[in-house]
Amino acid sequence: MNCKNCNRLISDEECLLCIEKPKLKRIDSHYIWHELMHLFHIEKGFLYSVKELITRPGDSIREYITLDRSKHMKPIPFVIFSALLYTFIAHYFKPKELTTVDDFVKDSYVLVIRHWIDTHYGYTYILMSVFIAGWTKLLFKKYSYNFYEIMTLLCYVLGQGMLFTMLELPLHQYLNQHVFNVLAIGTTIIYPTFAIGQFFDKSKAINYLKSFLTFLLGHLAFYFVVLGIGFLLDILLKK
Repeated sequence: MNCKNCNRLISDEECLLCIEKPKLKRIDSHYIWHELMHLFHIEKGFLYSVKELITRPGDSIREYITLDRSKHMKPIPFVIFSALLYTFIAHYFKPKELTTVDDFVKDSYVLVIRHWIDTHYGYTYILMSVFIAGWTKLLFKKYSYNFYEIMTLLCYVLGQGMLFTMLELPLHQYLNQHVFNVLAIGTTIIYPTFAIGQFFDKSKAINYLKSFLTFLLGHLAFYFVVLGIGFLLDILLKK
């Protein structure tokens, strides 16, 4: 007779091949959610990474690079997922910014790029991390971490910074503007400065100054590149 399931010719009432084959789970909401969580390993490491990056950011990232990589969510999925969460929340809660336009960039493609930056904050931070990593490598060269290990550090630090900022956005309408600005400075400047300084050597005060300089110089380098690209497009595309 033939097996009713696979149509193979069998001599017994049951097909041994089909019995041994694992049963497939039905595709339902639980299945889809599990696959999404597995894609980012959220069920394994996201919450652990967030906790560690709050309580001991530099130490935990150093341990990830040099000792144990089994507990943390991987750095690139972490920063991407953080950017997606930030983008989703910012779509509903991001405060309107009063930006001034300098005369020398009026009618320039620089404004087009600036608009993209203002509306894609998460992706902008990922791009900016390349410039910050270059300055970090230069200012902390005696510690012999390579460029990719420094990018790993920044993926975690910037990802956690975006999560902090994401939590602040809904509070904007309830807080005084000056208070909100202080919170924003804390998450975008003070936290990264502390985390990077702790990563290299938390006992040396000079490392925190260097950390601040890496962020300052990285931001400046990024915006000078933006200006350069905008002015180049002006020359090439404008009549």
